[in-house]
Amino acid sequence: MNQNVQLLTQIYEGSQMGIDAITTLANKTKDSILKTDLDVLADEHRQMASTANQELIRYGGNPTSLGMFTKVQLWTSTQMNTLTNQSPDHLASMLVDGHTMAIKDMTKAIHDYTDADKNVVQLAQQYIDLQQKHIEKMKTYL
Repeated sequence: MNQNVQLLTQIYEGSQMGIDAITTLANKTKDSILKTDLDVLADEHRQMASTANQELIRYGGNPTSLGMFTKVQLWTSTQMNTLTNQSPDHLASMLVDGHTMAIKDMTKAIHDYTDADKNVVQLAQQYIDLQQKHIEKMKTYL
């Protein structure tokens, strides 16, 4: 698999994981303002996933959904972390942690895939910028 496809796959899968996590947390909150903000974040992840999907196809890749193990692991972790605390600040903190991990992983991928095309690296940077934007939004709830 070439580096463009590998990097685009990571963007696509990261966006899908973000959608799943944000949607799950949105369903846990009773705070209507937070829910609205989470819906916007999920939509932005959907847009990123769509762009990565289109680019993957253009580069001959085959976008796939997250594996069942990954989905179950994410769901279980979310359920355990919100079992006793579903407050807006706790949910926001969980998202800050998740987005921080996504930034770290994508930054490493950009450094690993040095032969990726400029436009693919730019999309990866846009993914990082989106994560940073989401962190700033969630900080308002901490």
